[in-house]
Amino acid sequence: MSKQSLITFGAITGVIVLLIMSIVGYIIGVGNKGIQYEETISQSSSNISKEKARKYSVFTNMVDAIESYNKYEGETLTKIIEARKSGDIREGQQLISALTEQYPELKSQENYKTYLTEVSITENRIANYVEDYNKTLRDYNAWSRKFPTRLFYSQKQYSFFESENAEKDIDGKLFNQ
Repeated sequence: MSKQSLITFGAITGVIVLLIMSIVGYIIGVGNKGIQYEETISQSSSNISKEKARKYSVFTNMVDAIESYNKYEGETLTKIIEARKSGDIREGQQLISALTEQYPELKSQENYKTYLTEVSITENRIANYVEDYNKTLRDYNAWSRKFPTRLFYSQKQYSFFESENAEKDIDGKLFNQ
């Protein structure tokens, strides 16, 4: 073999090796990017579920607190009305004074406000997580359906990512039906 043939053979071999390395690098990159997208989608879905659980927890805790204060305030009001009807003004005044000292504002009213604020915050967080989830899912699906990524996915028998969370319901209802 001549020197020129050896150089040509070396160049062709180098180009082929470089091409093979590029293809292998691309395949590894596509697989890694797909895994990254899938993990991000899974985390986003988990965040939505976590916030829905928080919403339920806030709901049950606040209902318990509100019911407790409503009961106490209702019983106190009933006692005041009964004292007034019986003509025992002194007992009624003592009840009102005790109530005013312990509860300058009605606690149940404050609990209603707190509950509404917490639900609003939670709904906003759910809406943000749903938006992030849907954006990531759209990006992933657009990326995975483009050529040549689509070829790689079809060769590896990947299925395109689909989830029931794609259209997360954020209508404000507490329980899914």
